[in-house]
Amino acid sequence: MKNITSKKNKKIVVAFFFESLGSWEGEKNYLRSLITAINEYHDNFVKVKIISSKNICKNLKKIKLKNIEIIDSRLFSETSFLNLFRKIIGRILKKYDPIILYFIKKYKIDIISHYKPSYYCKTICWTPDFQHINFPMNFSNKEITRRNNLYNNIVENSSVVLLSSNSSVQDLKKFTYKKINYKKLNFVPNLDFNYLNEKKLKKYKLKNYFLVPNQFWKHKNHLVLIKAVNKLKSSNAKFKIIFTGDKKSQTDQSVYKNIMYEIKKKKLQRFFLYLGKIPYSNLINLMYRSKALINPSFFEGWSTSVEEAKILNKKVLLSDIKVHREQNPIKSYFFHPQNHIELSKIILKVIKQKDTNKSLKILKKRYLYYRAKFAKEYFNIIKHTYKI
Repeated sequence: MKNITSKKNKKIVVAFFFESLGSWEGEKNYLRSLITAINEYHDNFVKVKIISSKNICKNLKKIKLKNIEIIDSRLFSETSFLNLFRKIIGRILKKYDPIILYFIKKYKIDIISHYKPSYYCKTICWTPDFQHINFPMNFSNKEITRRNNLYNNIVENSSVVLLSSNSSVQDLKKFTYKKINYKKLNFVPNLDFNYLNEKKLKKYKLKNYFLVPNQFWKHKNHLVLIKAVNKLKSSNAKFKIIFTGDKKSQTDQSVYKNIMYEIKKKKLQRFFLYLGKIPYSNLINLMYRSKALINPSFFEGWSTSVEEAKILNKKVLLSDIKVHREQNPIKSYFFHPQNHIELSKIILKVIKQKDTNKSLKILKKRYLYYRAKFAKEYFNIIKHTYKI
């Protein structure tokens, strides 16, 4: 077994390879949360590098990652012939990738984190969730096959499988009966308290509202909200439900269209407002000044918005699913994801309650504690992987 302190000044070299950051906001937010946390709370035994294309590295450098080395390479450029070649080879030979091998040797990489398994060094592979196992009806057969192949490769060939929740751990055990070396890491979102500024919200002119920052996917279950509000429309309650998210990025455009159709059909336009995809600084302000966050989802891996609401000490109206129970916000109200009457009663109850935001100074102090804990747990996983 290796001893990480056996060599003087020896550091574990960990590399992240970013081919692209994709269109899924959840993944981008997760990676940003992890990278910024390990930059802020770096470990003396670990040296972190990010290797990617010039454009992605340019954006990463704006974050000012002083404790992480950023290496841009044309080998990761989408227009590079070698990059295309390595992707083709990768599909055929799975773990063999000549370009990744080149980087491993050049930079003496010990562990690759959050990428594909490799023959040539240890790997920590993250799986966000197993939604396709729990809700196969939301996926095409082709997509289910793709995900199964991806997850099988991770399970069979990773040094450590990294999961975000106990719920995902249970799903992993359903996915395979083999003994897997896995670790759980509850992530803590990156939240800049400097964003919290009253001026950011002046243009919206909003008050007495609930925020629903979910993407327009089937499992996000927006329709239960429409049914709940329809139940309340004859009451004197005055409130709004705010939707955010990019409707154009969704593969199934019918989800958004169906939501808007139902709102119009039931004549509920005065209760709903869709703001589209808005700057993150505005979204955090909206959350901080809302009556509560609502997440009616049928399924989550580890909800970023719920964690953000916890940081800001907000009330949270949550579908009663395992992972929401695990996240366990202090100010939480749970409802069955198909019970709109139960949800309508909770909305009415929260509308009548007085808003009490804690001081930002107290919230930030608690946030920094959990961010430091998040980074420390990740570095402990690195050390565990190095010793395997």
